[in-house]
Amino acid sequence: MTNEALRILMIAKLLPARLGVFPASVLLGVQEHDIPVLVAARLLTPLGHPSPSSPKYFATVTLLALTQDERFLHRCTLAIATHWARKRARKIPKGGNRKFGNGAGSSLNSHEGI
Repeated sequence: MTNEALRILMIAKLLPARLGVFPASVLLGVQEHDIPVLVAARLLTPLGHPSPSSPKYFATVTLLALTQDERFLHRCTLAIATHWARKRARKIPKGGNRKFGNGAGSSLNSHEGI
């Protein structure tokens, strides 16, 4: 057994066998609201077959192994950044004034009464 495997086993004895969303996010170094993004991207798999509204739990040993995988961490970062970029893109109107709506025809930008 390597020193790395021994270290993971020693840490795992201090943690419960399964972790909820908040402890999993702390262990992975992401925000709690990013865990559903990672599940949707199929980067994380919750234990069992939970319904959409039930709490999700993750295997501690799997999470500990994933924290050592640089490729996994890169894919997580990319998935989270892509998710939030798409969410922001849906919110901001294209070609318009962010403060006053779409710009054309807005009564706040119009000088009709002058």
